[in-house]
Amino acid sequence: KKTLQSFIMGCGSSDRCLLKIHVVKATELPNMDVRPTVDAYVKVTYNGNSQKTEVVKSSNNPSFNHTMVWEGAEKGGIITFEVWDWDRLTANDLIGSYRQPTDLLQDNETKLLDLELQGTKEKGRLFVNIRFIRIPNGDMNEHKYEDPENIPPNKTDDEK
Repeated sequence: KKTLQSFIMGCGSSDRCLLKIHVVKATELPNMDVRPTVDAYVKVTYNGNSQKTEVVKSSNNPSFNHTMVWEGAEKGGIITFEVWDWDRLTANDLIGSYRQPTDLLQDNETKLLDLELQGTKEKGRLFVNIRFIRIPNGDMNEHKYEDPENIPPNKTDDEK
C-alpha cells in the first residue's frame, strides 16, 4: 500500500521509477581561455551519480543530443547540471552550473527546461528535456510505457 510520503518523494514499493534527462544543447557559452571557442561537455549529477556527454569541440553553441537515465529515481533531491570546457593540457574549466529540484517534476511528463548557467562569467544557457517516469507495479509489459530512449526532444523556438 502506497503512503502519501512514498507518492510525493518517489516510488511506492512495487513501482519502478526512472529519471530520464535528454541534454539537447547549450547556447552563448563564453570563452574560457585564449581560444575563441570552447570544447564543451555536460556533467549531470543526480543522487550522487554522475554522467557526462561527449565533448563537442570548437563551438559556443554546441548540440549534444545525449540521453541519460537513472534507475530507482526519487523526488525530493537535486539534479546538478555543469557545463565544462575541456582542455587537453590543463585542468578543465567550469563554464557554469545549475541546480534543479526534482520535486517540481510531474510523473510521466516531459519538460523542456531553459537553464541560465550560473558561474564566474554568468553567461550561457543549457536546454534539457527531463522526465520522471513512474511505472506502476514495475511491470513494463503490463502498462503503457514509453522507452526513455524514444522520447524525442522538444523543439526550441530557434528550431521551429
